[in-house]
Amino acid sequence: MYTFSNSCVIYVSQLNGDDGFSGFSPVDDGQGNGPFKTANQALSVILEARKGGFVRPVTISFTEDYYVCEPIKINDPLLNGITFESYKEKVKIVGGTKLDGWEKDTFNGVKCYCAKIPQKDGKQIEVNDLFVNGKRADVTRYPEKGFFHALDTENNFDTTPPPIFTRSKWFVADKKDLEGVNGIEGATVNYSHYWLDEHSKVESYDEETGKIVMALPSSCTISTIYSPTEHTSGLNYYFTHVPNGFKNNGQWYADAKAGKIYYIPKADEDFENAETIIPACKRFVELSGCEEEKIKNIRFKNLEFFCADISYKEKAADGTSLPKYAAFGQAAQGTSGAISFEHATNCMISDCEIHGTGTYGIVIDLGCADLRIENNKFYDMGAGAVLSRGENSIEKAISHLVIKDNVISHTGVKYAAACGITLCHANNCEISNNEICHTTYSAISVGWIWGYDESASFANKIDSNYIHHIGNGFLSDLGGIYTLGKQPGTVVSNNRIHDIKSAHYGGWGIYLDEGSTSVTVENNVVYNTTTESIHLNYGSFNTVKNNIFVLGQNGAKVTYVEDHDGMAIESNIFVVDGTSIYSGNGAPGSISSRKNIIWDVSNDAPHMYKDNEEKFYSLEDWQALGKDFGTIVCDPLFSSFSEKDFTLSPSSPAIELGLVPLTGFLATGK
Repeated sequence: MYTFSNSCVIYVSQLNGDDGFSGFSPVDDGQGNGPFKTANQALSVILEARKGGFVRPVTISFTEDYYVCEPIKINDPLLNGITFESYKEKVKIVGGTKLDGWEKDTFNGVKCYCAKIPQKDGKQIEVNDLFVNGKRADVTRYPEKGFFHALDTENNFDTTPPPIFTRSKWFVADKKDLEGVNGIEGATVNYSHYWLDEHSKVESYDEETGKIVMALPSSCTISTIYSPTEHTSGLNYYFTHVPNGFKNNGQWYADAKAGKIYYIPKADEDFENAETIIPACKRFVELSGCEEEKIKNIRFKNLEFFCADISYKEKAADGTSLPKYAAFGQAAQGTSGAISFEHATNCMISDCEIHGTGTYGIVIDLGCADLRIENNKFYDMGAGAVLSRGENSIEKAISHLVIKDNVISHTGVKYAAACGITLCHANNCEISNNEICHTTYSAISVGWIWGYDESASFANKIDSNYIHHIGNGFLSDLGGIYTLGKQPGTVVSNNRIHDIKSAHYGGWGIYLDEGSTSVTVENNVVYNTTTESIHLNYGSFNTVKNNIFVLGQNGAKVTYVEDHDGMAIESNIFVVDGTSIYSGNGAPGSISSRKNIIWDVSNDAPHMYKDNEEKFYSLEDWQALGKDFGTIVCDPLFSSFSEKDFTLSPSSPAIELGLVPLTGFLATGK
């Protein structure tokens, strides 16, 4: 008989397991050894062994795909030293339930298939997603493309720009837009503005007046101002979960009253043999210790986590229930994650895949330190990949996270305001060697104090990341890398950043937002941004050196000019095309510079600075003000400007001026 004295692996098989087996064999050997049926039984056996003094590290090995209807919970500090992994080939941990019994049907005049919506705990599951053969299907959208415009809102404005934080719970639709549309009440209204996307169920719709009352008020102003350039609050909206939108291949609609879900197969889809899954669980795994005794030494490796439902924090910072508004605040930080850590230390997730989530992939909450997230793939994420949420004190901040060598792509599928990686109130963390691309908001966000108050965010390393195709033109006020507040010791270095696209304003490569202070930005390559390559909203004593900034709207910008040192810009290369090297809202200030190479590909005499009143300063003007020393105008002599190969020719004047050449992937992208 196998026992803990001669075994260090416990096997789990939902298909062939039995919680009466020993758990120490991947198959039934006829002598009582075989896999457990549930992970909870494996954890229960380990817990009893730990209570008996058994401290050897143990592995829980899944022999095939494992479906969870409730999260695997690790909430006892004695449950330590455990590795969760696949047995042989990578297996899936699935937070959904399979749909069977599909029948041919017709809905909304369209031939389709239908199935009965299953129940959980005696209640019908609320269907938020449908996955067909591992791919997220399209929910109904009305209108099919584009947006509707409101005629009025509860708190409307005729000023441009309007105030930002004036909320509305209702708006007036143009009745012609909704003629003949069924199911508006109970559908979801969706709209995006500023740096937020908002979503709310429709509480009521008055067909006579066109008034739509939302279950949740907007978190920011919605108005009937439709300006393409201002900080837009115009209510561009559409509906999802509307039966009238059901007409295209690959689309689904759930009729909660009838208890049925409908789906139109794709043209080349063998739907009768397809695997169809709806989310039935909000989290795959919960690790939750307490302040006195943390969860320790838990590792997940070589697993594929797939299909988790929408989830969010149950309480806001003020103790009230969430959600309060139709958006979860900046970076969707009020949502939650498919894998959650709280009061945990020395844990790791490596060589895993996480996809098909309703919100973030991983959320790291209070009391966590020394966690490693390495060499994973995150894609098709409802929100972002990783969100950490500490509090603004040394005792309650998150610390010593390592997030490296991951590939993060196609985030913000359901909550567009989410970042690829967000660290709120964190210090001594490393975000390095990740590729982050095709996001709907910023790639990396670090900080969480707006202004000059003391901050528990400091000494973070953001290094050697490849960040590209960020924003996708959906939201505004975003950056490839985004910082907030005082962050002494934080270094942003060796990152290659390109193709940052915002909806209206603020598509920056590197964005030092409110109060960013004592941040070092060095050895980065930034090109092809909607707005400036680097932007300081306001802050102090930031260092920007030895970077290459190419083809932003302008090179660098300071929004709020203050009477102190904002950032020193030294030994950089700026290349523009008919725009200014620097810009700011006011007279020159906050920027000091020296020994930079500046070049305008369409003008031999670049504009050095442009203020908000369209007043331009030449390099000579700028230097006469004492704002620059030693900067020269010349072609930096890149290896191939058209191919975005920024390797410097040996004869480049930048080298003679003291710039350190950037090489390898950072310079070439290859």
